[in-house]
Amino acid sequence: PLPTFERPPSDGTLAVLLGNSTALWPAFLRWLAAQPDPESVTDPLDTYTASVISAAVADLTGGARHDIFWVTDSSRLVSMQRVALVSGLCYHDAETQLSIHPAFGAWVAFRA
Repeated sequence: PLPTFERPPSDGTLAVLLGNSTALWPAFLRWLAAQPDPESVTDPLDTYTASVISAAVADLTGGARHDIFWVTDSSRLVSMQRVALVSGLCYHDAETQLSIHPAFGAWVAFRA
């Protein structure tokens, strides 16, 4: 279950799935090039996306309590492909185990 932060279950819980298409790469490469020592950045794509997503969520929530489930956090596994399917964002192909987006095809990845 999603955290409700002591709100009554009848108030519901908002969940947002964040992902990317190929549009991620130019911004990521600019960020990586701007790092003082790009080769020393541990897991550069995960570091970049965590930084950008955390900043955006902090800005959008305006200090409201929230939680982020990261795809890289093995202590809290969430099937992001299932989230994408249930939300109607993507079709899930059982044979290939790929999420297929109507505009981006299989060129999608989920981050949080």
